[in-house]
Amino acid sequence: MSLRLRDDDGKWTMSGDRIRFSYGIPPRVVIATIEERDGRLWMLCPGHNPPEYPLRGLRRQGYAWWRLDDDDTTREDDDAE
Repeated sequence: MSLRLRDDDGKWTMSGDRIRFSYGIPPRVVIATIEERDGRLWMLCPGHNPPEYPLRGLRRQGYAWWRLDDDDTTREDDDAE
């Protein structure tokens, strides 16, 4: 069975999904692709430091994330400037 974690809306997030989260002041929005590697889910977010990060670590740091559905443009466009 594939690895999966629930996002903050309760949707399962797994390899191949895209997620949205933000960090910093002012908030910096990140759209990341999820990849399964070495028994963990990793966020791939080029252009940010670090460019990849374990998804579970994001939750441990206290950040929320939301899975983006294929037709979900509202969350992707919010604050993305």
